[in-house]
Amino acid sequence: MILLISIFISISLLTETIGVYFRLLGSINNKPTTGYSIHVRVATLGRFFTFLSAPSLGYIVDSGSSSKDIALIGSITFFLVFICCFEFFF
Repeated sequence: MILLISIFISISLLTETIGVYFRLLGSINNKPTTGYSIHVRVATLGRFFTFLSAPSLGYIVDSGSSSKDIALIGSITFFLVFICCFEFFF
């Protein structure tokens, strides 16, 4: 469950980042409305994964998981984001 939540949160963060990147590309290419439109579409996909992960994270907190387990979710999430960004930029 911890790994699944981490994957969902990292996908959400990555899709939001990609959406902002498309907005920048639209601005650079002098097509800000196209960039904004793509940003909104991609961000909606990211919010879907937030919708999946947030209640699951709340359940883990409410079920009495240790703070170590909850911190592990954040660590795994940012490790996955780092790996994906590293693959994208290098």
